[in-house]
Amino acid sequence: MMVLAAWNLEFAWRGRDGEIKAVSGFSAEFPGGVPHFICGPSGSGKTTLGYLLSGLAVPDAGSVSLTGVLPGQRDNIAYVFQFAEDLFFEDTVAGELKQIASGREERAHEVFAQLGIHLSEILAQPPHCLSAGYARLVAVGLQMARDPQVLILDEPTIGLDWRFHQSMAAALRNWISPSRILLVITHDLDLMRELGGQAWVVSGGQLAWSGDVAALLADVSLLEKFALRF
Repeated sequence: MMVLAAWNLEFAWRGRDGEIKAVSGFSAEFPGGVPHFICGPSGSGKTTLGYLLSGLAVPDAGSVSLTGVLPGQRDNIAYVFQFAEDLFFEDTVAGELKQIASGREERAHEVFAQLGIHLSEILAQPPHCLSAGYARLVAVGLQMARDPQVLILDEPTIGLDWRFHQSMAAALRNWISPSRILLVITHDLDLMRELGGQAWVVSGGQLAWSGDVAALLADVSLLEKFALRF
């Protein structure tokens, strides 16, 4: 079974005005086979934590490993940014597919079908002309087509209507296996409710609570404490 592990992570953003502590003393183990949701108040360090777990940022202290291997091999970890639709570089969806999942076209068609998209119908379209929600689905589908060992998604359901929300949940459910690790940074309690799994609540850059998703959703006081109830 794959395990993504973090030990005592520390990280601060640095600028002209000094340091801003974003993550402090975070330790956790994320095994494959179940979805993991990183949630908590806005500005609590969730996205920064995602960068550290993916290897996109290097911790000031502590370490991250993937079943004992440092995550320097980026090919086995995929990260989809919160506003992934702003990060397309090619002129067409086909160009993005070639850059991200070259040689995996058949797998891409399977993944996009699960997401409710006919890939062949959008290959010639400029990705920048897609709606924000639709483009986010495309970004997720392209990374899923790579079949990485670790998939980290930052707010993947923002801007999705009910149909595509259901398709996203179904595709993620089908993607999960003991040899794959799924981490979702989200405020979407409906997605958490649909997929279940483990919840990791981050507040002030620290792990404030962890446990079963069902237990978190059933505890109104916890939801209110960590600004998860709307």
